[in-house]
Amino acid sequence: MVSRISSVHDVGMHAPLAPSDQDRALATSAHELQRAAGTLQKHAANPDAVPTHGITLAHVEEAIDRLAVAMEQMANAAAERLR
Repeated sequence: MVSRISSVHDVGMHAPLAPSDQDRALATSAHELQRAAGTLQKHAANPDAVPTHGITLAHVEEAIDRLAVAMEQMANAAAERLR
């Protein structure tokens, strides 16, 4: 079973992953993100969900912020590897 980091805030709580485990964890996390976005899209048009839009948008905002940080980290890692 692949161990993975569930959020940016608990990074320090896990033992370091081996490079191959890190690669799998990154790809697995991206796939989970894709699936979660699909689920959000599926439920977004539900008029009964309007009362939850405020908290939903707050969660989406936090997710996008974390995604932006992850994208920057990936870009930095790629640039570092090219040096």
